[in-house]
Amino acid sequence: KTLSLNSKNPFTIYLANGAKLGSLSFSAMPKYEIKKISIETPEGFDSATRYIAVVSEASANVKIIKTDGTTEFYINYSNANDNAKNGDIIVLLNDVNVRSTVSPDATCVIDLNGHTLCGSENKGTIYPSTDTTITIKDSVGGGKVINKAKTPYAVNACDGSVIIEGGIFEGLISGNVVIKGGTFSENPNLPDTAEYEAKENVDGYWVVVKKES
Repeated sequence: KTLSLNSKNPFTIYLANGAKLGSLSFSAMPKYEIKKISIETPEGFDSATRYIAVVSEASANVKIIKTDGTTEFYINYSNANDNAKNGDIIVLLNDVNVRSTVSPDATCVIDLNGHTLCGSENKGTIYPSTDTTITIKDSVGGGKVINKAKTPYAVNACDGSVIIEGGIFEGLISGNVVIKGGTFSENPNLPDTAEYEAKENVDGYWVVVKKES
């Protein structure tokens, strides 16, 4: 018998009294693979095994490296964003376009990994939640954060905070932002294409402003 699994419905097999598993196989949706997980065996059983459909590494656009060292793969960035926890590292595996803001409800790291994170939300491509800190790094080089909205905030940390350690940023930077690295290029979406630079304002925040002539 073949059972079809999806990511929301795992299948668990409990064996007791020396029972053996007969001829049973599993299938999954395209871009998914079956993962076998050993779980705690309840009293009265000899073994317990859970089978679940997970996104295959080859199909993933994003991965999360968890604090325990395990890795989860995702096809959509939004799903990774929703599942990120404190201490996790979100790693881009391909260029990603998002409509909403990037605001995981967690203090975590986003590794651009040489890819582009492009948004079109007026609030900002990177828009952290209240009382959270997002650290942006680029372990490979060449990664970008872009915003294509009318008001192009690449980073807008008005509620949470952002630490920039790497990446190329095309758009405005505003809010509670600490800049330890990165490149801040001119934004072709602005009507005035003069050069811009990152500059600390009187409140101790960093913003992208026109360079003084």
